[in-house]
Amino acid sequence: MRLGLVDEIIPEPSGGAHTNHELASAFLDEALSRALTTITAMPSGQRMDARYAKWRAMGHVGLSEA
Repeated sequence: MRLGLVDEIIPEPSGGAHTNHELASAFLDEALSRALTTITAMPSGQRMDARYAKWRAMGHVGLSEA
């Protein structure tokens, strides 16, 4: 998350997602709903610019411009 590569860490049920598929699905559904609410509130141009900037920045993690 610190590097901007991850938007959110989704919790798992105790013991892992494979131990409770319904709860794991509910956690994922909540996270996706939050993300979709955020991005659908943005104008399409702003959303596209943000997506482009995020993906372009991923190639520069750990690199310095000298």
